[in-house]
Amino acid sequence: MKISLRSIVPLILFLLLIVVWHSSFISQQQNSNAEFAWYVAGLIVLLCVLFRLEAMEIAYSVLSDKLPDQFKKDEDRSFFLLMRGCEGVIYDAREWLVIIVIAIITIIAEIAVHHGLYVWHWRVPDAWEGTAKILFSVTFTTLPVIWFAQAPGKKIAKSRPRRLLFSALTRSIFAILQGINAFVEKSELDAPVKLTTKFWQQTLGPGTEETPPSDHGLFLASLHRYGFALHDLFVHIDLHPDGSCDVVQKFIIYLTGYPRDYFRRELFFDSDATSAKFLRVDGYFDCPIVKDSYDPVSNVLEEIAAGNSKLVAVSSGSLGISNPKKEAGRATFEVTTHKKLPEEGKAAALVIHCTGSWGVGAMKVRDEEEDYFEQSFRYPCRRYRLEIMPDAGLDIDFSRIEPKATFMDNPHPGEEDRLRKAREDTNQALRSTLDHPLPGAKYRFSWHVARRNSIP
Repeated sequence: MKISLRSIVPLILFLLLIVVWHSSFISQQQNSNAEFAWYVAGLIVLLCVLFRLEAMEIAYSVLSDKLPDQFKKDEDRSFFLLMRGCEGVIYDAREWLVIIVIAIITIIAEIAVHHGLYVWHWRVPDAWEGTAKILFSVTFTTLPVIWFAQAPGKKIAKSRPRRLLFSALTRSIFAILQGINAFVEKSELDAPVKLTTKFWQQTLGPGTEETPPSDHGLFLASLHRYGFALHDLFVHIDLHPDGSCDVVQKFIIYLTGYPRDYFRRELFFDSDATSAKFLRVDGYFDCPIVKDSYDPVSNVLEEIAAGNSKLVAVSSGSLGISNPKKEAGRATFEVTTHKKLPEEGKAAALVIHCTGSWGVGAMKVRDEEEDYFEQSFRYPCRRYRLEIMPDAGLDIDFSRIEPKATFMDNPHPGEEDRLRKAREDTNQALRSTLDHPLPGAKYRFSWHVARRNSIP
């Protein structure tokens, strides 16, 4: 970690707090350094408890939508079901214990400065003492709590929710929270909470607001679930005057789990494949594993795609590439690996480039003929780019272009609207860039051919 001038400021504040706390505590004649050490130990314990309380809430929130069978151990599944059955313990009783802990920390601060506020052997003058004590008490009960408990607890819980939630310490704290929750309910200490909640529910109106998951969030969740995604699928089609075409697919397969040694892609057109020219793996890289954000991994994969990555490609000798197969308008490209990917504790990226050619009539080129191109997605994909380019000597436009999106063969208006917005506003070629296509969906562009000159 780099040390800058700004990072020194918190260190100075922390040291000043310790100096004032120690000086004020020792200035009271009956207190000794040994007693001060006990207070320090007590403060550390309280901060650790706060850390676990903050981590418990975030860890449970992160895992709350998971199914019990996603956890390997029986005791973890049982504990998760117990928490799910009494969420009030996690969200309500936890707050009671948090307030109790912070109140104790405040008392510790007040005890230290009760007989005066000192910095080393210098006592703050009486005229300033009242304000100085308030400032010390507020600072003592906020900065250490934020620095060493609340903020780190939340951040660690987001990256390691299972480890924190299913630890023995969390189970012990949860048992204490159950006792607090039972006491609060029997004594009806939470009656004001219920009244206030009811007031705001009536004020804001009935119903529960639901926000659908973002496209990025759904993609990231699918990637974690399947352990497999296309980072960038680029389909480029060169259309020739006789309706034949050359098709290039470039894509990056990003693998994070469920190791496998077989990968397959297919291309379809109405005309037989005159050739499935080649399948080339441009690179196989060990990559960082995706965590709670895809952006860092995306940046690495973009650099790999552009050929600017600092990562060193693994020897292609670990790959076996079968000859492309062609039959009845279909070309099949297959890659097998001599070992399953990704390796334990790693992620992998395969950069693949495949090309095929289809014969006369694969695509329509006569005036007013209708044609389409469709791409289906059976797994997560970060970005889908399509480019259909007529030859320079082929004087056609794409007219009456219509997007269509279906999910399990049923219309999906939302995805259809996204596909419409993804297309570039030009008729001389068909270009579109769609982020996060929906797994299980089919995306189709249909159009009519418009000849600029007479039909040949």
